[in-house]
Amino acid sequence: MTMLDQYLKDLKLGKKERYSGVVVASYLAHHGANFYCKNKSGRTPLDLIEKENLKKTLNMLFPPTQCVFCEDEVATETFFPCKHLSLCKKCCPPKDT
Repeated sequence: MTMLDQYLKDLKLGKKERYSGVVVASYLAHHGANFYCKNKSGRTPLDLIEKENLKKTLNMLFPPTQCVFCEDEVATETFFPCKHLSLCKKCCPPKDT
């Protein structure tokens, strides 16, 4: 069974939806993509999914990580080289340019 087929099964989708955005998004999240990082308009990738049941399933499969400092916001900042996702934008130290 391929990785995409496993997501089809987890999301309870049919074979014809193998390359749907939701399946591909699940694959990307499995490899470190963040569904909870907001763009300049304040929207997240999950906001683009219209089917509420799929949003709920993705939230269960890939729950948001809370900021370890303030514990109020979703962690959106990744640290390197460890790639830990642990702080929100407001708690993250300024990046060197």
